[in-house]
Amino acid sequence: AMQWYRVAAARAPRDVPARAWLAQHALESGDVDAALVQIDQVLTLSPAAGRTAFPVLAQLARDPRFATRLAARLAARPAWRGGMLAALQGASPDGREAMDQVLSALHRQGGLDDAEFDAWIDALMHQGRWGEAHARWFGARLPAATRIPLLYNGDWRATPRNAGFDWRIRQVPGVLAEVHPGLDRSGDLHIRLLGRRVVETGVEHAVLLPPGHYRLDWRER
Repeated sequence: AMQWYRVAAARAPRDVPARAWLAQHALESGDVDAALVQIDQVLTLSPAAGRTAFPVLAQLARDPRFATRLAARLAARPAWRGGMLAALQGASPDGREAMDQVLSALHRQGGLDDAEFDAWIDALMHQGRWGEAHARWFGARLPAATRIPLLYNGDWRATPRNAGFDWRIRQVPGVLAEVHPGLDRSGDLHIRLLGRRVVETGVEHAVLLPPGHYRLDWRER
């Protein structure tokens, strides 16, 4: 059967069932790299196959060896990369280990762009894993041995990332919120109300604080 399926795949490269059979056989034989070659072809030729393939891949990625190989394949930026990352970040509680292993491997390889990294951090926060999100976000933002501020970018020196533990400025009807340059390289938040009743400005900042007493100071006009 293996011989004939190889012939089928060679003569008809777009034969999805033949490639799916080869992928399944490779997985059963423990040949992860060969399986991922076939899976890559299946998902490239038939994007709709991701609906069934992504949950299976997320389950297999609980194995550290498979997760590392999958991350290497994703680092090549195949067409199905976005769908796979979304499936990992939206996994159920028993799939969080797979998400961490694949995304950690990608991050170590420098294979996560800023938007993908921010989506990972937001997924951790959404799952209630604030400590992990905090450690990973500041580990990527600040040099080693740097003191972590209680309020990151509190003086608006940097453009808000709208993610992680930085400022988030959401669109709220009746409110225009923008950061303008201020004195000494710091910035000022300008909020303009457009003549309608509003209950919030849409400006938020996530913080993670240990038990204790704190005081927040600011200047406003």
